[in-house]
This record gives sequence, structure tokens and C-alpha cells, in this order.
Amino acid sequence: MKLLGVALVASLPIAAWPCCGVSFDGKGVVFQGQANVIIWDADTKTQHFIRQARFATDADDIGFIAPTPTVPDLGTVDPAIYVALASLRPRPASIGCSCSAGEMDAATASDGVDVVQVKDVGAYRATTLRASDAQALAKWMRANNYVTSKSIEEWTAFYIGKDWFLTAFKIRAGADDEAKTIPVRMSFKAERPFNPYFVPDDNIDENKGAGLLLYFVSNGSYRNEVPNTDHKLNARWRERLTNDALRDLKAGLGIEIKGLSEGWEVAHYTDYEFPRRTSDDLYFTYAGASDWVWTPARIAIDVAVIAVVVGGVVWWRRRRA
Repeated sequence: MKLLGVALVASLPIAAWPCCGVSFDGKGVVFQGQANVIIWDADTKTQHFIRQARFATDADDIGFIAPTPTVPDLGTVDPAIYVALASLRPRPASIGCSCSAGEMDAATASDGVDVVQVKDVGAYRATTLRASDAQALAKWMRANNYVTSKSIEEWTAFYIGKDWFLTAFKIRAGADDEAKTIPVRMSFKAERPFNPYFVPDDNIDENKGAGLLLYFVSNGSYRNEVPNTDHKLNARWRERLTNDALRDLKAGLGIEIKGLSEGWEVAHYTDYEFPRRTSDDLYFTYAGASDWVWTPARIAIDVAVIAVVVGGVVWWRRRRA
């Protein structure tokens, strides 16, 4: 069985594509974990969604379909952004010393399907579509050598019913292995931020969960839920963006996010049972201004600062005496 894509940071679980995996020869495609970053700009209602991809499959070629509420801007990012965000993890501290019109042939529209954009992104040819119904999209998929199924058509029907866009990714012929490991960014307008959580049954391995790692970056604290269920993810830790992490994050993104600044909250989530059967995606709702998070590392820093301040006061009083 082939594993497509690789994890780039030793401390991260295996990464995968949180959407719908499809093959071109009918062989199965199963999630092998995923690592995502969401940067939410509430002022402009813009979500920047970064993902690393890994699937297990015996197919020679596979593709991906990712849902967004609006047309996404596509690009690649430096995988070092995962290192920058992981560096914020609290640790106990000791106290002491786009393509041209001529390239549209493989993305031809069909009845009921509009091709909105076609763009080469890293190792992928990405085609953003708007479909009138799942059957029309299935016809387009077959015409473009994607293998579909009842499960996948049920999945696409869910997003078509919400009038969302679907971006189909296909590995380009001749793409080298290094290009296949580069995370892909999708930036789009949204009423509220979300992490794709609803996947087709075909992509789920009944024997084990692949795992989800997620960094949610925002100006303030957010809670999450899968609508109409009691399911939510609890943050393993929350920290604020440091100046160093912010610098590395901005450099790795390759785009300007005007509001992004030091002090924004980074919440880290892990779900070892993903993918699971759900009826919707994971949505985030504003919960208020970020609270200062007391961690062992911060306690150590605060004790050290207090010690310096108290020592300085004592020294100053003795000198005056």
C-alpha cells in the first residue's frame, strides 16, 4: 500500500488531507492522519487554511476534493510554519540559574458544473468548481478521470446543498516527490471559521483512527462544535504568538495578513479518533478576549521576574539606608 505525502516535523503525527480522497483507477483511498493550521481574520471574515496531505492507497494516482464556502485563493507555504507553532507548546521549566487558457483541457466544464478557476499549486493541478447537483459533479469527475462512488456523491451533495465551492486537486504529471510534501494554503471568505470534519465513508479505516492535529490562530478565544451534536474538541494547550513565532509564521505563509500580530492566541487540538462519522464540519465561535494562560513555563518566568523586582527593591532600600 502506498503512502502519499510525508510528515515534515518529527513531533507531528502523520499528516493527511481533511476532505475527500479519490483515485483514478477505482482503488481505495484511506486517511492516514492530518495536520492543519487555521488562521482566522475576524475583521475581514477571511480564513487561511493550511494542510499537509497523506493517504494510504494502492492506486497509481489519486486526487482530492476540498470544500469552501467561497472561491479560494490557492498557494503553497513553507512547512516551517508547523515548527514555529509547535515551538509555542508549553514546557515545564526549572527555576534556577494559476494556469493559462490553453491548460483548461483537462478541466472542461460539463452540464451542471461551472469551472471557476484552474491553478497549479505545488505538485497539484487545482480546479475550483460549482455544481448544481451531485450527479452532474459525478459526471464531470468521470470525464476528468476521477473515480467516484455512492459515498463520495453523498459527501459532495452535502456541500452542493450549501452552495459551496469544491476544489479538486490532482497530482500533476512529472511532479517531483519534494513538491508533493509542501503544504497547500486555501484562503477564502467565510461567515465563521471551520475545519473540514465530515468525510465520506470510503475514506474511513474502521480499524483505527488516523488522527487530527490542528492549530487555530485567532485574535481572541474560540469554542468549537459540530452543529446539532454534543461533539467538540478540547484544546490541549493555548498560548499567545511570540514575536519570534510570528516572524517565522509570516515568512512561511508567503502572504500578508494585515491583522496578524504578536499576542494572538494559538490553540492546539488533537483528535486521535479522526476521521469519525459525523453529519457536519467542526465550526468555531468567538468566546471572548484571550485570557492569560498560566503554564509551568510562565509560572517559572513570573517567579524569576518577581525575584528580580523584589531583589532590586531590597538592594535600593539598603543603599538608601
